[in-house]
Amino acid sequence: MSDPFSSIFQSYDDYEEGRQVNYETNVVRFVLKKIGKSREESELPSVGEQLRFIDFIAHFNFPVWCVVNKLRGLHKTANLSDVLYKHTTKTSVYKVWKEAVFDRDAYESHGIIFAWPGRGRYTILHNCPAPPLRGRGQYMYVNSEMLWVQDLVDFLYELGPCDEW
Repeated sequence: MSDPFSSIFQSYDDYEEGRQVNYETNVVRFVLKKIGKSREESELPSVGEQLRFIDFIAHFNFPVWCVVNKLRGLHKTANLSDVLYKHTTKTSVYKVWKEAVFDRDAYESHGIIFAWPGRGRYTILHNCPAPPLRGRGQYMYVNSEMLWVQDLVDFLYELGPCDEW
């Protein structure tokens, strides 16, 4: 006998997938707004109202391979900055960044865009070789590799106009 309420409530996996897609769509809209493009101008492919960051990267030749992830439970991590800088390899942010699959031939650097409660809705952890020159970018060394954490708006500012990418 099936559960009569199963069709009423959304499954947890469906909820998480929807949450991730909404966050990714918001990141793409935010980046388009900051680079001065409208969605209609950009002609980005979309499925309904969903915009994928991977399509944005391909369409604009974005210089850094990025994944977007709405990580769960970061708000529960007391002093995330301390944990991130002292025990980087144990954080979910670092694990997702490390597992991010990217084309190493086409991209020198990669990053993860995530929401950092208390710091910003759009934050990026990346390994670009140039140090951030604007905002509150901070660095850390992990396994002889330098990683940077900064607000996405400052990162976009440093990349310059999208015509120069």
